[in-house]
Amino acid sequence: MPKVELEQFTRALTQMEGALGRFVDPDNADGFIRDFALWVIQQWSYRDLFEGRVENASFPCSRYQGKLHPHPTQPATYKDFVGACNAEKAASHCPLSGKTTQDSDDGLYQVFGDACAREFERLVQQQALSLPAELGQGSVSEFVWTLQADPERHPELYECCESIVSRFGLGGTEIEPYLSEIACPKDEPAWQEQRFARWTLADFQKVAADSGATLDLRTPAASQQR
Repeated sequence: MPKVELEQFTRALTQMEGALGRFVDPDNADGFIRDFALWVIQQWSYRDLFEGRVENASFPCSRYQGKLHPHPTQPATYKDFVGACNAEKAASHCPLSGKTTQDSDDGLYQVFGDACAREFERLVQQQALSLPAELGQGSVSEFVWTLQADPERHPELYECCESIVSRFGLGGTEIEPYLSEIACPKDEPAWQEQRFARWTLADFQKVAADSGATLDLRTPAASQQR
């Protein structure tokens, strides 16, 4: 019986991984694209954007912060928006070059990870899924996201959990359609592959409006109301 329970549990997680894949699909109007649109609106509309520069002042990174230079124009497209920087500081990783500013899409990793975690927990509750007795007591979500499965005793279960984390966790690979990691901003052929490159702020506002999602302007975070 324990083996059967474990197999059923692993099978359920595999099905949930497929559901998460559908959730983050940019073509799913009821999926992550709602969180993405709200994040873009909040960042693009209500934060100052800057040009990213690194100032070499011959000081260690821990003691010197690069200067902020206001972005000269209001970004017209998503491509322009993600090419700007926010006011958060980040290490430049250049010796004696101080700190630089974060790219505008840095915060998207957290938004993506949080949204996937919420959706995963919703699926767990929907299926009334619990850990098999062999795995002890605890939260299914915590078990999966912290990779508590034993790779030697339960290799199939471990591989399933590892796949979920690597695809939908913080920095998961499924975030790629929403990112802007293109080496050269002027590389137009590469931007052709970025589906949101030419979207305007109005396009994102339409997605949010069509989905019934709303932005809470009282806090820096977006909230959804259905």
